[in-house]
Amino acid sequence: MEGNLGFPLYVDRSAAAGDARVVRQDSSPRAREGIIAASVGPLRSSMKGSAVCFAVIAALVACAPVRAATPHDDSAHEQGVKAKKKRSAAEHPYGREGDPRKVKRVIRIEMSDTMRFFPSELRVKRGETVRFVVNNGGQSPHEMVIGTMDELKKHATLMKKSGEMDHSVAHAAHVAPGASGRMVWQFTKPGEFHYACLVPGHFEAGMIGTIVVR
Repeated sequence: MEGNLGFPLYVDRSAAAGDARVVRQDSSPRAREGIIAASVGPLRSSMKGSAVCFAVIAALVACAPVRAATPHDDSAHEQGVKAKKKRSAAEHPYGREGDPRKVKRVIRIEMSDTMRFFPSELRVKRGETVRFVVNNGGQSPHEMVIGTMDELKKHATLMKKSGEMDHSVAHAAHVAPGASGRMVWQFTKPGEFHYACLVPGHFEAGMIGTIVVR
């Protein structure tokens, strides 16, 4: 490469990007060293600044408090999920919560303000997983709760006293007026079981059905 006056030139690329210097080839070594030093100086300053920045960040990270993980450090949500799974896996005399993927039969139950279920008697096979679709055609809330007669009587008595019941259990469907509910249940043992509405006064009025498992 030649300059305007015919002297050979070369481009010095030892400086930072974007700061290349053009030097006459016949320039003295001292002149070329001065130009290179002037180009490299800002680069060294920039590198020193970056090193200081990284040192500050490293110090902050080292000083940050580290929380040790413990096997019992579960969130409230995780604890609730675990409790629900444990409850769902419980075996009752009349069966257990069914797997929706293994449903073999769908049974529709109608509830009304006449304090009756329709149908009021069901027959299922032992081991069968059933999905109940429970419709409330009345103007009052109703529910379908599966259990033994002794359990249902005890729950009905508690409902009359407190008016409160855990409706999150898998063997119960509490349904608002004009709405419908669902539950999936597997009948694992043979016998005669029952379903009832435990809203105060409804059980006493005869809102009871029978399930025969063979």
